[in-house]
This record gives sequence, C-alpha cells and structure tokens, in this order.
Amino acid sequence: MIKFHSSVLYVSDIEASKHFYCEVLFMPIDMDMGFNVILKNGLTLWQIQKDNIVVRTIGVESLKAGHKFELYFETDDMADVERRIASNGVKHLHQIHQEPWGQNTIRVFDPDGNIVEIGEELKTFLRRMIGSGMSLKAVCEKTGMRVEDVERALIHK
Repeated sequence: MIKFHSSVLYVSDIEASKHFYCEVLFMPIDMDMGFNVILKNGLTLWQIQKDNIVVRTIGVESLKAGHKFELYFETDDMADVERRIASNGVKHLHQIHQEPWGQNTIRVFDPDGNIVEIGEELKTFLRRMIGSGMSLKAVCEKTGMRVEDVERALIHK
C-alpha cells in the first residue's frame, strides 16, 4: 500500500528556509537531517544538492524555475502573522486583503521565491462575518457555501 507522507519543497538554502518556515511561520520540525528537514505539518524541505538524482536528471535551473504552485497555510491570528512577516523582512506578493468570498489572506515569498499564502481559518472568517452582523443567508451567498456547511464549520473545533 502507498500512503501520503509529505510534499517536498526543494530549497537553495536550508538554513534560510528553516528560519522562514520554523521561526517566521512557527512550523515545528519533526525531524532535522541537516539538508533534509521534515516539518510536522506535512511539508518537507530538501536542500538542492548536485548529487541528487532529480538535480542530475532535470538540472538545478528546472527546480528553481517558475511559480507553478503556492503553499497554503491557515491561521486564526492574521495580525500576528503580519507582525512576524514584517519583523523578518519577508518580501510580499500582497499585504493582507479580503478575498471575494470574505477570507483575509496574505501572500509572501519564501527565501527561494515560492509563493506562500496564509489565510484565515474557515471558522475564523465565518465567525468574523457573522459577528459583523451578516445574516447566515448573506454569509452563504458571499462564500458560496451551503447553510449546513457554514453551521458545521462554525461549531467545528
């Protein structure tokens, strides 16, 4: 049987990436093997090394090219995330803004230029909208969610 372990992110500087993911974004390390670091959230960081079979096969430039995906994380404290990003000089793609469905998000670049999005947890932005006086019907219209899904998300821990 094959089971999912983690997503691997090739990085050019493991120490800079560890600082970004562990110190700025507070992601705990499960196992640190020097050039390979497994985070407890299902993300693994691998230092790009010339003897790696992937590098030997497709080349370093292929690993460093493009913004073909983004890493997405959630928080219940956007203000804290914004402070940590600012105090560490992290380059922004955009500041905190509200998505059309009502969620506040921020996107930044990690040390290798990968796009990292941090958004409010579903229950956090649903509670914010309800707390601002929006009706359940209005929240459903804005988010595209069904009433039962909004109710379930609001009581989910």
